[in-house]
Amino acid sequence: MVVRAPDNSLTYYWSPTGQPFNAISVAGPGTAFSAPAMVLRSSGEVDIVAEGPNNSLYYWWNPQGGPFNLITAGGAGTTYSAPAVAFRSGTEADIVAEGPNNSLYYWWNPQGGPFNLITAAGAGTTYSAPSIAMVSGTDADIVAEGPSNALNYWWNLPGGAFNLIGAGGAGSTYSAPSIAIRGTNEADIVAVGPNNSLNYWWNLPGGAFNPIVAAGAGTTYSAPFMAIRGGSEADIVAEGSSNSLSYWWNPQGGAFNPVTVAGSGTTFSAAPIIVRSSGEADTTAVGSGNAVTYYWNTPGPNWNAVVV
Repeated sequence: MVVRAPDNSLTYYWSPTGQPFNAISVAGPGTAFSAPAMVLRSSGEVDIVAEGPNNSLYYWWNPQGGPFNLITAGGAGTTYSAPAVAFRSGTEADIVAEGPNNSLYYWWNPQGGPFNLITAAGAGTTYSAPSIAMVSGTDADIVAEGPSNALNYWWNLPGGAFNLIGAGGAGSTYSAPSIAIRGTNEADIVAVGPNNSLNYWWNLPGGAFNPIVAAGAGTTYSAPFMAIRGGSEADIVAEGSSNSLSYWWNPQGGAFNPVTVAGSGTTFSAAPIIVRSSGEADTTAVGSGNAVTYYWNTPGPNWNAVVV
């Protein structure tokens, strides 16, 4: 995991399964001005992005076991939200962030090359941090809150322009959304809905988005994050009522099942989630006193917690 400290530095934590966490300094004070995003390449390399000084975009990477290297992916005045990063076919890094005047900026690079900037969507289209996922390793799918609390979804084929689809209408989306892709190439999206509910949308390739209220009013108090388990099950986490940590899951086509990961007064941030190949779900959140807590479970209702 990667954590931004109050002095705007970045620290990366890692652990072998069941072992204590080890800490590595990624960047010193005054370098990171947003929540960071991280992905792991199949080679074992860690890639991290965050908003840098003067609304720039900073990108760090390390060869497995080595120190982190910094590249300025986007210059001053390019980045106005937490960025998101994904991999195209295992080598190219694709990054998205809100750009100036509520536009959507997209950067990509061939492995080892400089970053190229494309305006994926113009001014007045993007009102939250975006989320990005890859379909079949080549097609970039992006979601963000649009005008009037709508949900905007963009997709492109390699080298092509981005196409916009209105996934959710006005008044449907009240947070940064999260997107994940099922093994069937279905796009699954979640966001906070009206009255702190949890809204979920899905579509099959080329089809319209179908909305479902995954959890009712008063359940969801942070931007939710989503991952796919086994190619078919959607796993979602978010801050719940009274600063608890909530988790929902569904089998494909079924209703969402709620689980309380941690009770009242434990969770004071959004909580990202990943699912390991073993089926274990991992999530982290900021707790009381700005402590970072790591939660994990093997399939089932019981979650384990460790303060990092």
